[in-house]
Amino acid sequence: MKKFSYRLERVLRFKEQIERQKQLALADRNEILSREKELLAELSAEEVRYLELYGSLFHGKIDIRGLKSAHSYVNKLKADKSIQNRQVVKAEKNTEEAKIEVRDSMRDRKKYDKLKERKHKEYDFELNKAEQKELDEIAARAKSTSPSN
Repeated sequence: MKKFSYRLERVLRFKEQIERQKQLALADRNEILSREKELLAELSAEEVRYLELYGSLFHGKIDIRGLKSAHSYVNKLKADKSIQNRQVVKAEKNTEEAKIEVRDSMRDRKKYDKLKERKHKEYDFELNKAEQKELDEIAARAKSTSPSN
């Protein structure tokens, strides 16, 4: 009997390649999300630092120019934080979409894997059947050629 050959092997390899590409895209999007969250954390820390500085300007001699400057910078940080929050949400959405694409491509590839497995089992069954038939024929020939008692 001929060697096992899966006629959709090329399709399966193509599906695996697509899955790997989707996984790489997901990794990229996760990295972008991580950077966006890190930037948001840095902006938050900067805002906290300047709020503390702003609060310390009220003690002792009051520096109006320093207060205005600190207040303006804190407002700018709040605006930047708001923009960065939107960036984080956008990155989370992109990451979620990439996860869905990976899941779908995995599901698609697994269909071909299962089909290959099923075809391989059918091949093994047919191979075993052919081997058993050969053994039965050998046994029948051996029985017919053996001298009778």
